[in-house]
Parts: sequence; C-alpha cells; structure tokens
Amino acid sequence: MGFRLDCMPEEDTATMTEQGLLTALIIRDRSENKKILYCVACSMVAIVMLTTLPFYLFFFIKLDAAGSALIPLNVDENGAVSSRISQPREIPVPKAHLTAMAHNLTSSEEVENQFLPWEHQHGQAFLKNGLDYQDNALVFPISGDYFVYAQVTFREVYKKEKCEPRMLKQTITKVTDKYPVPTELATASKTVCETGMWVKTIYVGAIFQLDKGDRLKVNVSNISLVDLTSEKKTFFGAYLLQSRQLD
Repeated sequence: MGFRLDCMPEEDTATMTEQGLLTALIIRDRSENKKILYCVACSMVAIVMLTTLPFYLFFFIKLDAAGSALIPLNVDENGAVSSRISQPREIPVPKAHLTAMAHNLTSSEEVENQFLPWEHQHGQAFLKNGLDYQDNALVFPISGDYFVYAQVTFREVYKKEKCEPRMLKQTITKVTDKYPVPTELATASKTVCETGMWVKTIYVGAIFQLDKGDRLKVNVSNISLVDLTSEKKTFFGAYLLQSRQLD
C-alpha cells in the first residue's frame, strides 16, 4: 500500500508567506499609527491647556488691592458662573452745587461773619445722592473724604474820595453735634482799598474728612458786600471722594 502526501506548491507557500508578512506589516503600521495619533492628540490637548490656562486664571480669580486675597467669580442662583470678575458694590456719589441767592438784608444782618444763604434747586444748583441743604448748610449723608469748594465775589461802589482799607474774608465752617461751637475748616481773605467801583473774588477749596450728619456753611466778613446777582460769581459745593463706611 502506498501513501500519497499532498503538499502545497512552493509558489503558493511563498505567496502565503508574503501575505503573512504584509499582514503583519499592516498590523504593525496600524499600531504605530495609533500611537502616533495618540501622541498627537495628547500634544494638542497639552498645547490647548497651556494656552488657555492663563485666560481661565484671569477670569476666575483676581488678587485684591493688597494682593493678599483671592476673589472668585460671581455665581448666580442656578449655579452658573459669570464671566465677569466680581466688583465692589458702587455707592452713588453724594454731590451738591449751591449758587448765590438774592435776598433782602435786614439791619441785623449787616454785621460781620454772617452765613450766606444759597439756592439749591434752580438754575445750576443741585443736590444728589443724599447730600442735603438745611438752614444755610450742606448736610452730609455718609462719613468720608469730601472735596469742598466755595467762591465768593465782593463788589462795592465806594463813593468817598479817600479809600479805607478793609478785609474781605470768607470761611468754610463746620457745625456738628460733637462740638458745642462751630469749627473753621478753611478761610481765605483779601484786603481792598479802592475808590469807585471795585470787584474782588475769593476762592477756597480743600479735602476734608467729614462724618455723617456734619453740616458745612460759608460765612463772610460783610454780607452786604457779597455779589448775589449771578450764580457764576458766588457758589458753594462738595462731592464725595472716598467713603469710610457704608451708612
């Protein structure tokens, strides 16, 4: 009995070997491509993170004025994060501008150191954000640093041939419940000795620390010489620069 062993031709064997090698190469290339794609993806993610990290840090946190605290973003009731950095609550700035108000002088008013009356509603005059006007005085609503200014124009028709020197003076005076007597905060003066018609203007302005409820007035050396004919010549005002507390 004879046995017959069927074997594949050498050409077919070589072909299968080449196909196997090709398949192995394809599998290896796919594996290498996956690695390359994975590395590229990781690199892109790293680049995105590095480029956007400062952006998110800027919008999510900031240093306070002293650089010692971090302030987060605003978060609404639904948990959504606002893209704006939280800011301190702004306080409406108290401010006022008073102008000359014509009035009839009585004999008792024609003395020195009289407090000037002011117009606070009409023309260029105004009161805003809590600053009030009562009894010839500005009344301050909150404690803080205020810039206060006053300008007074004096005029006279001096009919005598020889002039007599006289002092023209204006003073910003503080009245407060903490002290029994008024306090002079700022003063300015001029000496005039002229005949005929003369006009002199005195201005004073400065920053003062004032408390809630303080009252400021302007008194002059001789109220009968004050030019009350124009709001551009004689005026008085103040505005808040920085509050010291929330009242």
